[in-house]
Amino acid sequence: MNSTNISVGTGPDHLYVTTTKAFVVNASEATVSVIDIASQTVENTFGFTDNFRPADIVVNSTDKKIYISSGLNSDYDRIRVVDENNVGTWYDITGVLPERKTKDVEISPDGKYLFLADERTNLIIIDTSADTVLNSIVTDYVRNEDGLALSDAYYLSTTGGALYKINYNTFDVESVLEFDGTITTLSATAAEEMLYVVSPTDSMVKIIETSTFTEISKVKVPGSLKNIAVSISNYQ
Repeated sequence: MNSTNISVGTGPDHLYVTTTKAFVVNASEATVSVIDIASQTVENTFGFTDNFRPADIVVNSTDKKIYISSGLNSDYDRIRVVDENNVGTWYDITGVLPERKTKDVEISPDGKYLFLADERTNLIIIDTSADTVLNSIVTDYVRNEDGLALSDAYYLSTTGGALYKINYNTFDVESVLEFDGTITTLSATAAEEMLYVVSPTDSMVKIIETSTFTEISKVKVPGSLKNIAVSISNYQ
């Protein structure tokens, strides 16, 4: 495997990857770098003149919209929508987050639905065609942690040990799995048949079968667990 170092802005944090580009939030300088994957070069870096500070980021490849959450507590109720083809053109979605700034932003694979999980227990689902709220869900398990939008459903982990499965047809909770202790990062196999869930409390990775939404195995990993990623080759 070959690796390449790509210089972006200061404090690279959140990353979103499409088939052709990678979008990197440079938290320390409040900018976004756009990387062309084929050439592995930065093709553009942009920011905002109104002191908006980007936090999390997702991209709707269907209509070329970039969705960026705010990193400021004083500006928590703001999602910036940027035209990927002209980053100087943007507008804001406001009035959708009831309490705190966004912890995690995800978009469904077809680009139809945006999921905003705040730092507490609120999950907001937005119709991207009209920028309107489809549903607001209170998770009731201490705090939201990490979301993952797969083809079959949206999944959300919480610090209270609950893993939520949200149905794309009803925009509501389909099922909840409960674990002892906090669960954090989520990742899935390329075929999406299995979901990997980090449990730092017991240094375990829980393996969930998505079709049945049941835990089928778990793996003890030495050390302090935080993040997880699954390769496109699966099981690595």
